[in-house]
Amino acid sequence: MLRRIQFYAFLALIFPAAVGWDAVRADIIYDAVNDFSVAANPGVDGVWSYGAGVGSSFTLLSTSNMQELGVDGLWSWRGAVSGSGGLFPVIMANKTGGVATAGELPAFPTDLLFLHPSPAGTNEEATLRWTAPNAGVFLIEGHFEGLQSDNGSTPTTDVRIVLNGSEVLFSGSINSLYVPLTFSISQSFAAGDILDFAIGDGGNGNGKDGTGLAAIVTRAVPEAPSVLLIAMGFLGVGLRAARQGTV
Repeated sequence: MLRRIQFYAFLALIFPAAVGWDAVRADIIYDAVNDFSVAANPGVDGVWSYGAGVGSSFTLLSTSNMQELGVDGLWSWRGAVSGSGGLFPVIMANKTGGVATAGELPAFPTDLLFLHPSPAGTNEEATLRWTAPNAGVFLIEGHFEGLQSDNGSTPTTDVRIVLNGSEVLFSGSINSLYVPLTFSISQSFAAGDILDFAIGDGGNGNGKDGTGLAAIVTRAVPEAPSVLLIAMGFLGVGLRAARQGTV
């Protein structure tokens, strides 16, 4: 009898490990704004990358700056295509600690990245890439939002979220300032799958096309109570059998 009880107790102890200890951890969150880094591309965790193009045409941006537009705390990555205003595409984060105003950015908040595509004819979208670190179901949430303005103009960009270079999970257009275009997607990933958040020029040139992006990817893991209840069930079976004298 004792050996049988010990067996069920053993199952109760090892079950959480057998299904993976992630099952009893808090959700794993990847936040594009909070995780933004100019130390390396891809970022230090290898999850976020900053580039141009989508899928197999994706290339990494190579020039980083911690004082974009002359403002200390505006961090950026830039590409190699020359245009009015410097090199494109551009991906930028506001790390100043408050709303920043610079050039044609009337109000650049801290909770959005700024993406600007390359000039017309280059077909280079500004692209934030997320690479799945492991297999699982992930929830992708956030929004796109027009940020750049000059003399009453507004961004006119096309935006999309693309899985592995071909499957479009979300698409839309930005034609106004500070009006969020939200997305919420649940998607299964294999380790190494790629998700591209891309900003294009809308087919009419890239003038004043700075567009904001917030993107949070959360791994959907089993709730800890469910795992613990199953483990307790194994122990309960052993104890009940012992009381009934069947072990």
